[in-house]
Parts: sequence; structure tokens; C-alpha cells
Amino acid sequence: GTSPRSAWIADGWLPRMPESLEDLDGLLLTVAKTRVVRRDGIRFQGLGYVSPTLAGYVGRSVVIRYDPRDITE
Repeated sequence: GTSPRSAWIADGWLPRMPESLEDLDGLLLTVAKTRVVRRDGIRFQGLGYVSPTLAGYVGRSVVIRYDPRDITE
């Protein structure tokens, strides 16, 4: 007998929303794998991923998240 919006915010509960669309994308990518960042980037399923952002993580283990329907990002 109440609207969906009223039920959603009942008892003062509101979900934490991501700060940006990029953060939302990260939450929607459901598969997570651990990889070690090498000098030439990350290797995954026969593909290489390179980004200047990875330079600070060389030699460290990181968790990658991806959409199994599109592993190019």
C-alpha cells in the first residue's frame, strides 16, 4: 500500500551511491581476478593491458575486474 520510492527510503535507509560513473562501472563488473603488474603491464587471457596508471604498481598484486562479455576494458 506504499509507493516504491517510499518503501525504498523507509526507516531512513539510503544506499551509498558511487561518486562517479567510472566507480559505478567498477561495481557492475562482476568477475574479479588477481594479477601481478609487470613492467610491460598486465597479461590476461592472452591479451596485454598497458596503462601509465599501472607504473606505480609494478611488482605488486592487483585485483582486476572485467565483464566476461567484453574483456577489452
